[in-house]
Amino acid sequence: QYGCLPPKLDADTDQSRKRRVCNSDDETTEYCEVSKFAYPELRIHNGNWESSIVYAWITQIVLMELGRVPVTVGLRTNDTTSSSFYNPKNTMVYSEVMYPWDGLETANGVDCNSVNEPCVHFLPEVWSSRRLQYEPMIKKGTIYSPSLNGLWAKSGLYIPEFTARQHGQMLIWHGLSGDENRKVLAETFRRPTNWTHYCTTVSSSQCKVSDNVTERSPNPDEEGLYFSEGNFTGYFQFTDQNNCTENPNCTGTVLGPPCDWAFNLDSVLFWKNISGLSMDGPLPGGRYTTKQLQQIWHAASATNSHVIMYWYEPNPFLLKFSNSKYASQRVRFPPASIQCLKYLPTEVQRCSPNPTERRGDERGSCLLDTQSLQSTLARSVGYDTIQSDNVDRSPAYDILKHIKVSNLDLTMILEGMAKGLDPRQLVCSWVVENRNMLEEYIPLGFPRHLEESVEYSTWITVLALVFGAFVIAVAFLAMFLIGKYSKTKTMVYAQPVFLYLILMGQCMYCFGAILYSVEPSELSCNAANWLTILGYTIEQVPILLKTAAIHRLVISAKKRQRINICRKVMLLKVAVIMLGVAAYMTIWTIIDPSIPREKRRMDIDDISTIIVNVACGSNEFYWQTILLSWQGILLIMAAVLAFQSRQVMKQFNESSSLAFMVYCHFVFLCARVILAIIYFRDSSLFSDAVLAGLLSFAISWDAMLAMIIYIFPKIFYSIMHPEHYKTTMIRERSSFVSNISSLNSDELRVLVCTANLGNTEPTEESLAAWIPSNGECCKVTSLKHRKGMPTKTFDIIAIGMQEATWGNTGKNLGSNRGGERSLRIMETIGDQATHENMDIQDVLSAMDDVNTSLLHDMIQKILGTGYIQIAAQQRGQMRFLLWASDMVANNIIDVKISGANTGVGKVLANKGGIVVSLNYKNTRISFLSAHLAAHEGETNYKARCENITSILREGRTYGLSKKLDDSVMSHHMFIFGDLNFRVNFGTEAKHQENVTRALEMIDKKDYVGLYGFDELQAGLSNGDLLAGFETPVCNFPPTFKVLPEQGFVYKKQRTPSYTDRILFKSAESLHNKLKVLAYESCEDFITSDHKPVRGAFSIIPNEVVDGTESRLSGTYTLTIRQMKGWDFPAGDLDGFSDPYLMFMWDSEGVSFVSKSLSHRLRMLVYGKSWPRTKYISKTLNPDWGDAEMLFTLEDVHVGQMLYIAAIDYDAFSKDDSLGVVSLSLKELIVMSEFEQKVEKTLIWGGKEGGKIQFEVTVQRMKKARRTTVFLSGTRKND
Repeated sequence: QYGCLPPKLDADTDQSRKRRVCNSDDETTEYCEVSKFAYPELRIHNGNWESSIVYAWITQIVLMELGRVPVTVGLRTNDTTSSSFYNPKNTMVYSEVMYPWDGLETANGVDCNSVNEPCVHFLPEVWSSRRLQYEPMIKKGTIYSPSLNGLWAKSGLYIPEFTARQHGQMLIWHGLSGDENRKVLAETFRRPTNWTHYCTTVSSSQCKVSDNVTERSPNPDEEGLYFSEGNFTGYFQFTDQNNCTENPNCTGTVLGPPCDWAFNLDSVLFWKNISGLSMDGPLPGGRYTTKQLQQIWHAASATNSHVIMYWYEPNPFLLKFSNSKYASQRVRFPPASIQCLKYLPTEVQRCSPNPTERRGDERGSCLLDTQSLQSTLARSVGYDTIQSDNVDRSPAYDILKHIKVSNLDLTMILEGMAKGLDPRQLVCSWVVENRNMLEEYIPLGFPRHLEESVEYSTWITVLALVFGAFVIAVAFLAMFLIGKYSKTKTMVYAQPVFLYLILMGQCMYCFGAILYSVEPSELSCNAANWLTILGYTIEQVPILLKTAAIHRLVISAKKRQRINICRKVMLLKVAVIMLGVAAYMTIWTIIDPSIPREKRRMDIDDISTIIVNVACGSNEFYWQTILLSWQGILLIMAAVLAFQSRQVMKQFNESSSLAFMVYCHFVFLCARVILAIIYFRDSSLFSDAVLAGLLSFAISWDAMLAMIIYIFPKIFYSIMHPEHYKTTMIRERSSFVSNISSLNSDELRVLVCTANLGNTEPTEESLAAWIPSNGECCKVTSLKHRKGMPTKTFDIIAIGMQEATWGNTGKNLGSNRGGERSLRIMETIGDQATHENMDIQDVLSAMDDVNTSLLHDMIQKILGTGYIQIAAQQRGQMRFLLWASDMVANNIIDVKISGANTGVGKVLANKGGIVVSLNYKNTRISFLSAHLAAHEGETNYKARCENITSILREGRTYGLSKKLDDSVMSHHMFIFGDLNFRVNFGTEAKHQENVTRALEMIDKKDYVGLYGFDELQAGLSNGDLLAGFETPVCNFPPTFKVLPEQGFVYKKQRTPSYTDRILFKSAESLHNKLKVLAYESCEDFITSDHKPVRGAFSIIPNEVVDGTESRLSGTYTLTIRQMKGWDFPAGDLDGFSDPYLMFMWDSEGVSFVSKSLSHRLRMLVYGKSWPRTKYISKTLNPDWGDAEMLFTLEDVHVGQMLYIAAIDYDAFSKDDSLGVVSLSLKELIVMSEFEQKVEKTLIWGGKEGGKIQFEVTVQRMKKARRTTVFLSGTRKND
């Protein structure tokens, strides 16, 4: 266990060092020491014969005690403890496999300790006759070419000296060959009998009485033995096969080994005409196991019987009989020729049940009496050596390729084993005696030893620390001066808040630099990384956001567009980015923290000495690579923005200073990258202290120059021009917005269009059949009860497309696409889509802008120059385009886009919806283009209902509150698209019968009757979805599933259905302001399996209504009391909710009057924007009793709403919405001077969920009076 070789008694050797290194078999370090080097552990195969095991032990000792390389011995992980030389039980374990070729293959791919299948790196003894097995592995690159291990092996037929003296002719194969020797061989070599067979067929007492052969009957585990010391001497039986008088084909028995031995005894006996011998063993082909062969030789010795056996040497077994009359004598055969070696039978032939195959070719009928032995090494050992650093390079490859043991040395050990001496003691003694010879196999520079060196108090680290502190002091001085001159024009334009952020980042940056220059500790290592990356981010991100905002403002101005730039939003973006960086740093710190780690380098003067330094570092270098890459990305973005902003007006133009700062940052970043590579990979060029000092200097100088370039010029200019800057008031509305009276009509004409393009590029003709040319209203057929369409053009055209991607991305679209486009919002979200008929090209097309440009150009050509595109959005395969006439577009504000995915996992965008909202003349209008779950059946119907609910809940565009979706917030909303609702006859008929039934009704033009089976209409009636929405009657043929040709020709794989639909909804009191003018399909659209649908609507804007109807001027009080609810949805897992009511409004003329001091304090503490009731625990039927909510209303206009949201309170998570009620403030005021009980249904995501009831009192105040107003106006994103 302790090892064999004591440390040498010289000055260069550590006398306290233990004799060997530990391996994975060692549970403690009592007998060994853990290797101080990262040498990979090797596994040596022990083999299933003694010479291989001895060789494996010698190799293990040399590697572990001289080379200091951890090594195990065995075949599998579970075997290594018992097979190791250092096994305290001192047992010689034989492997279950002779040559584990698959184990060499396994060792090339995995760590052997991680698997329990055969896995070895080194075979110490391989017979050259195995070349047919190892040569393919050499060509494959699994192993190296075998190396001579110093041994020579002999094999062949052996007879005892006792037999040779009586039959000397048998020592030459001619004495065995021919019929003339048959009788002698048959009578001489009788058949060995095992213990059981002897008792049952020979013993007269069945071994119940002892005789001169056996003392007793065998135990169950002894029945197959041929010899048992003191119990069964063995017995050789003269059988009928030995009787040549009775049997002319008589034979004697020759003992053959298992077929996996590299011998060809069948071939030799047959082709050499040794007809007097045959194999009669219990194994297939008449063979014996190795143990049975040894038992039979023992039995022959004990009974003075003759025996002839195939055996090999070196092997300790026959050495036991070397001084007796049963000493082995090998039968001489002709030497093997090259031709014979070529035609030797393979292992498959040797193990074949067919005797003809076992005999093989006559040209291969020779015995390999003498052959060289070799060792085989897996290539992974060499790869690990080559790929390792010089410091951690293992000597194992060189040792295993060159180590040799001679036959003489091995025979001495085997002879000792034959005498019964301890094998391990014999091996250990031999290693000690031959230590000098074995040390010659150790490569130059090994074994290595460590020498510690720590030097973190040098002048350069002290100077770096002082300079870092100086830069921090300069940054604080800059902060003071910025605060002092914050009112100057330069500082106002530069935004002091952003300058403070930049300087704070530079301070953090320099604190990190200081920590790099001090002696590493776990705290300083991690803190340095955190401060450096956070400081760099805080410095760069505000500059990027501010420059990007200025650039965006200038671009929008050139396009005559209005945008809002909110400083709070920009600061929020900074915070979000910082949180992302902090999250990355947290993951880094948890998974692979930067801690003081040993860094080793080879001593130039003595390559066996490894100098150990301590430096900060993680296990993996990619953490630092990502950190530096992030800084590089920030610099690239800054460089791009600097280039784009070069034409910005002088007051805001920072392109030159930004570009110069980026250049300096880039230079220092390159220097840091170089230093980091040296610092974390190879510090042989400089000491760690010098590298740390240089790195600290680079970071501090980087921050200092950034302040000199970007901050100090602004401070200097402010000092020179200290006068305060006075701003002028700017009107909110942009100058280019036209006067409302410029419109010729009070009504807003809206055309809603939807089409599933089927992933096919539409032709311009098909689009023209769907979208009216020049936007003319007369191109659309009005409903029958209407007098006709207006003779004007549509004001707004909303176009929704599904499956709107295709693969011809390389198509040439021409040069000019119509000059400058007035796009208010143009985003493309590259969500990867999936569809049952899509290929990879379709997915790529969904991320390509070519199709988007193609559609824009075709639609622009159809509508003409009188229309501009004010919104465009792509989400996977869905597209939404919003167009408006020039005159109307100028009055459209607050265009916002959102959406939601409902594909697999709510991630894929093959299904989902796009929501676009706008404000026109105080009228909030929303459009939702959707593509819902496909296919027929109840499950898919429910999926569609859930899809539209999810889209409404997640795809919000209004920022008043997250508890309000667009269907509640909008004054008018349209939902359209391939909603996939099917015709459902509600019968158990087969699919084809339903198709036939639908086609018959279509042929009869019974569209009203067919529409009666429409799932969507039924779902609206049953309250399954979209509460409050309506859809016009489909008085036209179903739009799905058709052939892409003129008219309606249906494919019979699907039931014809109205899948492409348009729905609409108006807020309370505004239902009569929206009228349906037309609703039709477009049969001339011929490029898809859907026919498009379009609907025309007219809307009277709220601003127009205010001008035609009396406005409710004055001040009113609104009191809500006696609030209760029932049948609320369950918001918690226990089946109950903890509901409270929250009150919200969309008008600045509404104020909440708080009478309760506790209510005011609670709002001050928690910062809640909207008033609310107390929550009631564990109920679905809440009653708020005497709670009362009091509001004041000033000059109420049409369309101003009060929202009451029922919300489930959660103490440890986000509160959940249960539903919302919307109330028209104008309608409430109509109830003036009396009480009214109101009962409303809660709606959330288009689904009804419980009811609430309350009393409302509205009173007009005769004169203005001061009230204590706690909340007024509106607030976004509570």
